Amino acid sequence: MQNLFLAKILASLTSHESLVDVRDSAVLAAISGGPDSTALLLALRVLQEDLKIAVGAVHVNHKMRGEESDGDEEYCRALCKRLSVPLYVHTAKKTSRSSEESMRRVRYDFLCSQAKAKGAKAVFLAHTSSDQVETVLFRILRGTSPAGLIGMSPAYTLKDGTNLVRPMLDCSRDDVMDFLKECATEARFDSSNDDVSYTRNFLRNSLVPLAKTRFHSLERQVEKLRVMAKSDESFMDLCVSHAINDIGGTLSNRWKIERIADLHESLSRRIIARALKERGIETEYERVFVILNMMADSNTRQRISLNEHWDLAVERGELIWIKMPEEIESHGEHTYSVHSPGTTVLTALDKTLGVHLCEEAPAINAVNRESLDILVDLSRVKSALTVRRGVSRDQIQPLGMSQMVRLKKYLHSNNKRSRALGPYVLASEDEILWVPGLGFSDKIKVIDKPTHRLSIGSIAADISIC
Repeated sequence: MQNLFLAKILASLTSHESLVDVRDSAVLAAISGGPDSTALLLALRVLQEDLKIAVGAVHVNHKMRGEESDGDEEYCRALCKRLSVPLYVHTAKKTSRSSEESMRRVRYDFLCSQAKAKGAKAVFLAHTSSDQVETVLFRILRGTSPAGLIGMSPAYTLKDGTNLVRPMLDCSRDDVMDFLKECATEARFDSSNDDVSYTRNFLRNSLVPLAKTRFHSLERQVEKLRVMAKSDESFMDLCVSHAINDIGGTLSNRWKIERIADLHESLSRRIIARALKERGIETEYERVFVILNMMADSNTRQRISLNEHWDLAVERGELIWIKMPEEIESHGEHTYSVHSPGTTVLTALDKTLGVHLCEEAPAINAVNRESLDILVDLSRVKSALTVRRGVSRDQIQPLGMSQMVRLKKYLHSNNKRSRALGPYVLASEDEILWVPGLGFSDKIKVIDKPTHRLSIGSIAADISIC
């Protein structure tokens, strides 16, 4: 049995399907002192020469169970000393009660920091096939998309670049206990695992055992479902990628609704879900269907807030993703980073600034400096655009002139003309490019053909911001 357990882990780490090649590298194992993580560390120590890996261990003491928590830490220290494995410990602040999610966040933050500090290629987690079944059941009961049925991945890369590897997903809890027995090692027992107020414990201790009295092959059947869902989702991902390319790409901020409306609902739903994910917005069932309903009523101007960074609007047959402005303090209050291309909402001014690509070169007529909808060439602008208050050091190269002048002098010479944004201007660092309603810089004048269209609009009263 020991050889079978080790063979499963070795196969997981060396298979051609392995997403992270950890051979010839340093790795860290997350250990709690419980059976699963203890078996993982023992196995890695045995396989260390075969894989040519340098193994370290990480333990987090959450201080939730008093002396028992400290006992887990002491056990981990003694185990690592016996195995000649370096151990890195984090002691969390003691609280009366923490949620599963908050404790998980503490653990993962420490795992990631240690992986970077020690130059580890991956952090190993001791999730088993039994954990996989619990994960799938939990997602079903909570409400999940078909993609959620895939369960935990054998390997996953976090946003900070840390690789998480789960080499025991083909090993059952029985495999773990048999391996520990043959190694003559007794792991720690976490008494909080009996607390069914935690969702995982309720599934593990109450729901799964009860279901298995009637459905003896529960774990095997859930695994079959998971494997089929994984295959189906792989195919659907390809379909979604092709469909998204046809409408302009996931990160395009303007989509023609008619191009999405002709697609099957399954594709439309997944396109929206992927767009949310790419923008860092939580993908929820209700949120996706709110957006689909907005698209179904595309003749009505609508607007919703998705989170603190993104709004979404439907207008003139388009679905418009609106990146909310980030206010910065370098030039005083209400300085907005401009999204190019895209729409910037100037909340303090009750205005919007649109920066749209010119895909086709329109005919250029006489230049109207006072227009709030102008064609420009931004190819010579190298720095990021902002909308902010004009200050004394600002300069502008007025249209038709070859020299820079102080903004103050330019405004004084045009003091009888109105400014659409009051004291606010469109700038690139300390150079003013446009004073809406008054005039724009010669630097963005169209010589050959325009690259962008700039337009000032109002935040429509009939578009609600939720």
